[in-house]
Amino acid sequence: MSSPVTASSRQYIPISLDESLSLKGCKHAAHCLLYSSANCSGVVYVLVQMRFDGLIGFAGGEVDVDDVTVDEIIAATNRELEEEINYHLNGVTQEEWICSHRDHSSTWIQHFFAKELTGDELTQLESTHMNAQHFPSESLGVFRVPIGGFDQRNSSKRFLTNFLRQRFAGNARQQFIETIHKLSLVSPEDQEWMLSIESSGDSADTTVISGGHEVKALLRADIGVHYYAEEVDVTYGLMVVRDDGLFDFIGTHSTESDDKNSMIKTLNNNLYKDLGEEWLPIDWSSDWKTNAIPLSLDNGASHVFSIQLNATEFTAIETHLTECKNFGNKSYGVVRIPFQFRGSTPKADSYVNRFFGGFLTQNFARNSKQHLKHIYETDFNANSSHS
Repeated sequence: MSSPVTASSRQYIPISLDESLSLKGCKHAAHCLLYSSANCSGVVYVLVQMRFDGLIGFAGGEVDVDDVTVDEIIAATNRELEEEINYHLNGVTQEEWICSHRDHSSTWIQHFFAKELTGDELTQLESTHMNAQHFPSESLGVFRVPIGGFDQRNSSKRFLTNFLRQRFAGNARQQFIETIHKLSLVSPEDQEWMLSIESSGDSADTTVISGGHEVKALLRADIGVHYYAEEVDVTYGLMVVRDDGLFDFIGTHSTESDDKNSMIKTLNNNLYKDLGEEWLPIDWSSDWKTNAIPLSLDNGASHVFSIQLNATEFTAIETHLTECKNFGNKSYGVVRIPFQFRGSTPKADSYVNRFFGGFLTQNFARNSKQHLKHIYETDFNANSSHS
């Protein structure tokens, strides 16, 4: 577990906390994994972050001082937790340090901590992380990763297998694995199994639609946000993290009929199931039913329907998802997808392009990556070379 690791063509060398502080001329960064084991299922839930660059990581950032001390590393970690995901309860301590790594190709040293939350604290954070100062400029959502409670069926490990094949920022994947090892969150046998999973495997959903039509919903809204000292309007969409660890549109389901109204009815029924009929913020009197994105895949068997929400409706889904009966069963969180900025900020285009440059390298449910790429390139007139 303490051997060097290569990630994104960089090699990260394990180093002790004391040794890292003795090195001169280095820059330091610190991140923290939050987790909870407060349930009766034997499953540990780890909270991970969708970053601004479309990669998976954990809340944290630079320790912006010249002569770094342990106290300053801890203070920076706690500051970043509050700024990025709105965590401001009991702060991280030195006893919760997991590991440190030196970037072999630069002067950066990466420190990592892990803090255990109660079940209520985890759920509260999932519902309030959108109130963070740097949401959504640096963080675009959080989602749960279930670990432990494995049995011998392949389906029991499917989420974690697909998750570990997603794209991570820096050495975040190794930090995740080392945390599980150091805290003994799974058995030694399952630790060995995790180490055997290749980091760059393709985990696309291979489910075959036979004689039917797949329908999906792109829930989208134009939202005013504070972005680097400027107020801008951004068109966001929502994608869900499924129970198999893949990204997907919300409401994905299949129907035998190729009639548009029948597909819409099937989609609406499934949105009720996924999100909860009692508060689902969709107005049937609106014209969303006629707003089908003109894209068909697999001989016309897969369709995305665009549903335009207002900002309040959109954020209600982010806030209330943990209350839905299918949360923790069919889905483990939602993330925002930034499609288009309207404002004078010169960073807008590069922000969107950088996000999609990372996010389109992730693994998706069947057809969803192709749909998303098409929407990005055509519906919002983006210039992209992403595969």
